[in-house]
Amino acid sequence: MSTVTTMSVTLYMQWYDHVVRIEADGARTDLTRGLSAEVGDPLWMLARQWQLGEFAGEDAASPVRVHFTEHLTPMTLVAPGGAATDPDGPGGPDGVDDSYGPPTDAELDLRATPAEVPIEADPARWWTPGRRIRIGRAVAEAAGALPDDPELLLGDLPSAYASLEGRGYDGRALWEARDSLELEAELFDPRPPSEVDRWDATQLAYHADIDAGGATLHLDRHDGGPLDWFSVDADGPIALGDDGVRRSTLCSWLRHPGAPTERFWEIDEAGMDLGSEPPDRAHLATTLLLDLLSAHSDDWFTFSVDAAPGYVVTLEDLEVTDSFGDTWTLAPPDDGWSMFQVAGLAPGSLALWPAATGPLVGPVIDEVVFAVDEAEERVWAVERRIDGRAIATDPGTDEAPPGDATPPRRFRYRPATAAPEHWHPYVRDATPLAPAGRTLQGRLADLTDAARALTPAPRSDLLADAARGADDPFHALRPTAVPLTGLRLERRYRLARGTDGAPLLWSERRRSEGVDAPTLLLAHDVIDEATGSD
Repeated sequence: MSTVTTMSVTLYMQWYDHVVRIEADGARTDLTRGLSAEVGDPLWMLARQWQLGEFAGEDAASPVRVHFTEHLTPMTLVAPGGAATDPDGPGGPDGVDDSYGPPTDAELDLRATPAEVPIEADPARWWTPGRRIRIGRAVAEAAGALPDDPELLLGDLPSAYASLEGRGYDGRALWEARDSLELEAELFDPRPPSEVDRWDATQLAYHADIDAGGATLHLDRHDGGPLDWFSVDADGPIALGDDGVRRSTLCSWLRHPGAPTERFWEIDEAGMDLGSEPPDRAHLATTLLLDLLSAHSDDWFTFSVDAAPGYVVTLEDLEVTDSFGDTWTLAPPDDGWSMFQVAGLAPGSLALWPAATGPLVGPVIDEVVFAVDEAEERVWAVERRIDGRAIATDPGTDEAPPGDATPPRRFRYRPATAAPEHWHPYVRDATPLAPAGRTLQGRLADLTDAARALTPAPRSDLLADAARGADDPFHALRPTAVPLTGLRLERRYRLARGTDGAPLLWSERRRSEGVDAPTLLLAHDVIDEATGSD
């Protein structure tokens, strides 16, 4: 109850009525009626619920328990070797042999090491000066007496470590000579993740094969960066044996931002703005998410599967027991499509391996930009950064000074355009036995002096092919290696941790397409008529 207090005042023969305030009546102490939220017209609310279809439903049960058979197939990174590494066979149809020769290291386990480390690591750059010094000292203490061979001592160190040259054993030299020195591999901690460089210099990308129960997972044309189950394709399903384990687990509601609540007559918590997720054909996952939130309501359940990294997890014979005690058998969709499926594997198989989550990324050490000159059928490779130092590569103007002749008609000699330093051409290989469309690294001639000589060779090893050897140093590119929109190739150091917490440092090469590629218009020697201002 509340009362209204009024006051009447007569002032100068005029009458005023006004409200002073509204006061609560403290005589009532029962709050039950106020908290009951009574509805004035319950029949109207029931009619609106009926019109909106809230009374339509099924006599259905909810899943309670799931039974399934789980298979864990270990994955191992196989050292490349032989023609099996070339997906199209040796030498064709693309005309380039992808084989790397005989295997040089053992199969690598992916259960503790992220896949990026052994696949992207550059063996030549794994041995940093600190590792060479630290590992060499530890191996010398553990092995005891070592030969007094100068080849095993530290040498060719950067200027910051020059005082240590010849004063201790080199860990890299001991690792390379471990067989002849009869040194166990366990003495080296840490050990190189791989002795094979899986970088394909002809395609400027990574290639690797992973064995899983007789099936091979192919990693083809990896640009560098994160690796996960969607990065590989399988050549066939895994041959499962009788080692499957029958498991049973409980179901739970699938919770996500913006999901409806599990119980009726409960207000949903707005944890997601559906209007901020515009669906389109380029974002299929967004469209599926909106369909899940708007149409399927709270009919999605989830259950946990105990798995380990470094394995292909395969589920078979899935059975669901609902709250009515009925058992239902689950099967993958008939169309064979799934959001989480490795191409080539069975619908119930998924590859899991450790990933380098949030690694520390160092600055760019080497950077090379490729540009395509369609008019001259030439590819330019421009070195912009070498060993962490930026290189000036802007094309200059080398025009001859204008002549001072006085006849009415004057002519001027314009020399050919000079290529700037660190610009390296790639031209089509015209040899009779060369593969079609292959481009080969060329060298420009320096004609500025009477003694003709070639311009300096590339300094960055990003423009080299270590697999070709010293007898054939020229770098060859496939026709599809460099797109028309240009290409940037960078090298960075990355630091992450394995599942055992050990730090992992590797040098990664990464390519990115669609860059602002530099252009260089070459012109020949010409003689043109000089104008009055020349």
